[in-house]
Amino acid sequence: ALKFWLEERFTRMFAMFCFTIVIFRAEVVLLLAPVALDTLLSRRVRFFWMVWCGVVFGIMSLLITVSVDSIFWRKLLWPEGSGLLFNVVNNQSHLYGVSPWHWYVTSA
Repeated sequence: ALKFWLEERFTRMFAMFCFTIVIFRAEVVLLLAPVALDTLLSRRVRFFWMVWCGVVFGIMSLLITVSVDSIFWRKLLWPEGSGLLFNVVNNQSHLYGVSPWHWYVTSA
């Protein structure tokens, strides 16, 4: 996605970012935010075009991941959404245990 951003191929850039955010890691939106802001402020893309790309590629990515993962898990499932629901909305991440603060510096 960053390669496409540097090449100013914004449709592909938004497609890659949406695909990555929806299928792999929602935290990638933190990388997309300054990139999208830069493209908006420099007037290289229009706001409504960017939103339209996000909606279209987001829905396409969601359909792909839900259909593939639902086949493998044998139930209707969006893994990244399930993880966000469990960890962020329901605040249940502590059920997996926590480590002392220094573990994150020394081992992770």
